[in-house]
Amino acid sequence: MTALFLGSVYAIYSLPTHRGTKIPLIRQWQKNATIDPERIKSWRRQFEQPNFSGLMGPRSRAWALDVDGVIGQASEKDLKATIPFAPGWQTVSGSGIGGHYIFPLSRELSEIGGFTIHNSVGRIAPGIDVRGVGGQ
Repeated sequence: MTALFLGSVYAIYSLPTHRGTKIPLIRQWQKNATIDPERIKSWRRQFEQPNFSGLMGPRSRAWALDVDGVIGQASEKDLKATIPFAPGWQTVSGSGIGGHYIFPLSRELSEIGGFTIHNSVGRIAPGIDVRGVGGQ
């Protein structure tokens, strides 16, 4: 899904990154990520073939499972076989094998309940990362 679609439909804030990476092309990316379609279009003109990442956490009210590579795909298959997999908004990664499952982060959990989803690498399963507060 594109940054424009994620911003307009799901209010996922986006930021431009170097092609094939998650390295931001803008300063203060956590603050300057946007859902504004004109700003996203201007970044497409300003930077040479940028990728876009979605800002996870309370601002976008979303968190993600990031499935990386063949190892992540194998872990994803094992997880789906052993536990019910909650429906999410699946997006396709543009920088390699794998993908993302993006889930809503309710206001009740994050602001009222004080529940925070943090970032982790491989803690759930090999090749599966969690992207929460400050993640992309």
